Amino acid sequence: MLPPLNALRAFEAVTRHGKYADAADELCVTTSAISHQIRVLEEFFGARLINRDGQKFGLTREGEVLQGDLQQAFNLIKRATTNLQTECKSSPLGISTTPLFAVKWLRSRLHRFWTLHQDIDMHFYHSNTVTDVTDGSIQVAIQWLDKREANEGDVLLMEGNLTPACSPALLDGSASLQTPADLSSFSLLHDDDPTLHGQPSLWHEWLVLAHAADITVDNYTYYEDGNVRIQAAIEGEGFTLICPTVQAEDIAAGRLVCPFDITLQSHAYYIVTPSGIGENANARKFINWVSSEV
Repeated sequence: MLPPLNALRAFEAVTRHGKYADAADELCVTTSAISHQIRVLEEFFGARLINRDGQKFGLTREGEVLQGDLQQAFNLIKRATTNLQTECKSSPLGISTTPLFAVKWLRSRLHRFWTLHQDIDMHFYHSNTVTDVTDGSIQVAIQWLDKREANEGDVLLMEGNLTPACSPALLDGSASLQTPADLSSFSLLHDDDPTLHGQPSLWHEWLVLAHAADITVDNYTYYEDGNVRIQAAIEGEGFTLICPTVQAEDIAAGRLVCPFDITLQSHAYYIVTPSGIGENANARKFINWVSSEV
């Protein structure tokens, strides 16, 4: 005899979030309803599963045993649901990319995919954060990742090769840019504020690589949207780090120049997919196509 499914869902959500309130929000019920479902489950097994102290709790030994197997079971259910949804013709193929990658690289090439596969409907999602590919809506994500944090199943699509770039107008008549250390005279445009998460910025990593880590820069500007940051560089506001492959059109058109032959290779674009997505024919077609375009 199986325990009630609602009680199992409540327990899984509580152990994943670490808080009754967050589990209640996810399941659209009250905190008291979550507590009730936990009691139902404990009565079913005849054992306490959670040692709760106010808003904090810890799992008992029995709770830990149940948690591990239960999370695997719900992941299997999620995978089966994802596979069925993506095989249904009424469901478009969900593609997630960063806004910058979509505008500067993918958009101008998509017409070739549509020419080959006119029968595939697509839904594009754009986010600057790492995408959750397990919720069923996204079958292929192209993500900008630190190579040191990429998962084993992530497939390398494009090397980052980050290097400083600016508008040619910013350098007109300027004799002050001879070495990377001379960047101290210019504004450096960032895609994130590293102080928010306690990690060194990509600019810091590049300056270390260029033996200019000790320079003092008067002006740092942070842009959440990469497209806005790139446009700011094109308009002469300062230097930004770019992936030359993604920005190839801007470089070819003379909107951006890269004065240094020094590239940071700590980051790259990866193809990230849910487990079992190999069974989805449309996802395989898109992955094969986008890989051939690099």
